[in-house]
Amino acid sequence: QVCLRTNSKVTITSSIADVGNRFRIELNAIACQSGKSIARVRQDIERRNDIVHMLGVSAAELRGKLGEPAASVARYNQPLEKAASSSLEAIQLVTEGSRRHNATRDANAAIPFYQRATELDSDFALAYVALGGARGALGQYTLAAAAEKKAYELRARMTEPTRFQAETGYYELVTGEEEKAYPVFLQWVQAFPRDVKGHNNFSRCLLLLGRPDRAA
Repeated sequence: QVCLRTNSKVTITSSIADVGNRFRIELNAIACQSGKSIARVRQDIERRNDIVHMLGVSAAELRGKLGEPAASVARYNQPLEKAASSSLEAIQLVTEGSRRHNATRDANAAIPFYQRATELDSDFALAYVALGGARGALGQYTLAAAAEKKAYELRARMTEPTRFQAETGYYELVTGEEEKAYPVFLQWVQAFPRDVKGHNNFSRCLLLLGRPDRAA
């Protein structure tokens, strides 16, 4: 079902299990066409506090097994506790908020989860990005701008695609400088040509700037 909805070739499943006196993290890449596992990473750790870090390490290892060059993994990799949060609970809240938002198409269903995540970790940049997007979808532009401003201030704690999103959101919603958003959008779609969100947002930016002939 995930593969059909996203038109993907591969989907990643994940699990974190309590196995007695330790925790087991497992990431599994499944080929959509065959349903077979094509790459898997399993890590056992002793402390709950190490889960987030090892989840990031496991993800980087899985990317290598799936064929991503080592140079690319190194360039686009950050410790998960920096790119997201050191709080497993905060990460779970953002994940659940996103799931509910996607399932219901109602941003109201997601906001309490995003808000609580920022309360658990005030430096959780991705949570502010999500909160700003949800507030904006509801027309709560003042609250959305506050969240986008905080995300922009924390943009060093993001992966590159999310940083692009935070910077463009800041210029569009906080400062109203669409012209400054334009070169960031351009970098975004050039660096990640398959990123649908980047292309959609760039197209909107071009239309606002009166450049529909250059829409991506």
